[in-house]
Amino acid sequence: MTTRETVLGWLRGAKAAHLAGVFVRLGLAELITEGQGSLDTLARACDMAPERMIRLLRGFADIGLCAEDDREVFTLTEAGAALREDDPLSDTVRITTDPVTERAWAAVEAGVRSGRGGFHEAFGMPIFEYMDGAPELHARYDRFMSRHTTTIAEEVGEHHDFGRYRSAIDVGGGDGTLLAVLSRRYPDLRGQVFDRADGDFLREVPAGADAYLLKWILHDWPDDDAVTILRNCRAAMPPHATVLVIELILPERGSPDRPRDPELTDLHMLTIYGGQERTRAEFGRLFDRAGLTIERVTPLPSGLSLLEAVPA
Repeated sequence: MTTRETVLGWLRGAKAAHLAGVFVRLGLAELITEGQGSLDTLARACDMAPERMIRLLRGFADIGLCAEDDREVFTLTEAGAALREDDPLSDTVRITTDPVTERAWAAVEAGVRSGRGGFHEAFGMPIFEYMDGAPELHARYDRFMSRHTTTIAEEVGEHHDFGRYRSAIDVGGGDGTLLAVLSRRYPDLRGQVFDRADGDFLREVPAGADAYLLKWILHDWPDDDAVTILRNCRAAMPPHATVLVIELILPERGSPDRPRDPELTDLHMLTIYGGQERTRAEFGRLFDRAGLTIERVTPLPSGLSLLEAVPA
């Protein structure tokens, strides 16, 4: 592929992402699945003029979400079927193409310069504060997190023995999906979710648990705040307890053939949350500052890793 083709591919990808968002919001995977794949039927269902609907449908076909026959009847492709409402991938598309997300990414340069992230530059506040006043977006975000957490929790439960703990606190655990899944595998585990409704983990966390879980928490925060969260866990935990952190670990270096961060996750965390992804060495420095020692790092099938830490 030439350099020109590579750059044009990036730009086409931006347009394709917008189209995928429209496809999900219109519920076209469900409409076509239910046998309503003719142009006229789809146009009526979407309240759109057929002569314009056909152009949109052909755009979906051009990016591989559906296929058209010679009677202007559309069928789903495998990619289109993956965007049904009951598939977690549809939540990813909705969140990624939401106008709020796009506005934050439009401010990516300003967010990098300030260190606060594009979201803060675009909306004048952190994303979690913004979502307090946007219940529909908040509900969509919670569902997105819950669906992805289910898969991650199953991996964690399979690769780590929670049978050695009597109690666990999920710090920033949202709707409790992580503990709910783990409790099915380990029914004797007593779990507690500690999230914003219960308190502020930047101030303190509940004391006395055998395990402190932090899934996708540290990457929401810059280093000093991440250290504060870990220090609060260190202050709350008994000498025998363990801190379990579930995060992506970036490689130290990349190459043209193997990009360091192909999903641009680190920039996304800075843009949306003001946070960052980290390498193994960067995690080590955070834990050291918090008075914790990483004992073990276990790669998970999802590409995330489980870091186990104990008091230093």
